[in-house]
Amino acid sequence: MGSGLSQDGAEGRPDLSHSERNRRAPPVAPMNRRRPLSAIAVLLAASLATAGCSKPKQLYVDRAWVRLPGVAHQPAAVYFTVHGGPVATTLIDVSSDVAIRSEMHETMTSAGTSAGTGTGTGTAGGGRPGTAAMTRMTPLQTVAIPAASLDAFAPGGRHVMLFGLARSVKRGGTMALTFTFGDGERILQTASVLGAGDPPPGD
Repeated sequence: MGSGLSQDGAEGRPDLSHSERNRRAPPVAPMNRRRPLSAIAVLLAASLATAGCSKPKQLYVDRAWVRLPGVAHQPAAVYFTVHGGPVATTLIDVSSDVAIRSEMHETMTSAGTSAGTGTGTGTAGGGRPGTAAMTRMTPLQTVAIPAASLDAFAPGGRHVMLFGLARSVKRGGTMALTFTFGDGERILQTASVLGAGDPPPGD
C-alpha cells in the first residue's frame, strides 16, 4: 500500500528546484540611505559662510601719513582716507598723544574750490593757466561721512593740523592717531611720518 509521500518525505508538496524557489521569492525593497551627518554639517557651514560674505563693511581708516613742517615750531599736516560703514556718521576729531592740539581744515581758493597745491598761492580750479588765486584754510568742526563712502583727506584739500608736535617724532618713523566719530566710536591708526620735501606715499 503506497504511503502517498514524495521522495523528499513531504506530503502533497512538489519538489522545487533551487532556481525555481529564487524566482518565486518576492523582491526585497532597497533600504533608504540617509545622508551622512558630516555632509549636512558641510552644507550648513557653507550657508553660514555665504551669509557672512554679505555683511556690510564696517567703518575704518587707512592710508594715514603725516608731513612734518619745513620750519620748526610750525604745525604738521595729517592726511588719511575714511571708509564709511553701513550707516552714516560724522568725524569730529583727530588727535595724537604726541601733539598738544589738533584742528581739521580745508584749503580753499578764492573761487571756493579746494586748492590743488596745498597752502599758499595756487591756481583756482577751472581758472585760466597762469591765473593765480589766494588760498585760505577754512576750519572744519565736523566732517560728514556718508554710509559706504570713501572720503580722502589729501594735500590741497581737507587735512588735520597738529600743533606742538613732540620732538620725538622724526622723519621715517610712525605715530599713533585717534579718530573720534559722532556716535562715540574711536579708531586707532598708525601713520607714517614724512619729511617736508618727501613725496606722498605711493608716488
